[in-house]
Amino acid sequence: GEIHYLDPKDILYISKEEKITKIIAKHGEYETKTPLKDLETRLAPFHFIRIHKAYLVNLDYVVRLTPWFHGAFHLQLQGTDEMLPVSRSYVKNLRMRLEL
Repeated sequence: GEIHYLDPKDILYISKEEKITKIIAKHGEYETKTPLKDLETRLAPFHFIRIHKAYLVNLDYVVRLTPWFHGAFHLQLQGTDEMLPVSRSYVKNLRMRLEL
């Protein structure tokens, strides 16, 4: 029943799991029912980019992009050991934004 106000700079990534959107920040995890598409639009000016149908990441925290298979990649962010999937349909835009 609480409302937490987060600075976009503190958000590492956002993921969608069924009907819940999870916000992974430097200092904790938060849940919202706000659709990922709405968050993508609102956070675009803050260096966020879609990397998968279920993931939105803050480009300021990208550490590594690793080839996986069939043109897909895994992405690692600073502050987490989790490897996030990057689907083939989002790789080209991600690479352009990362200036690779």
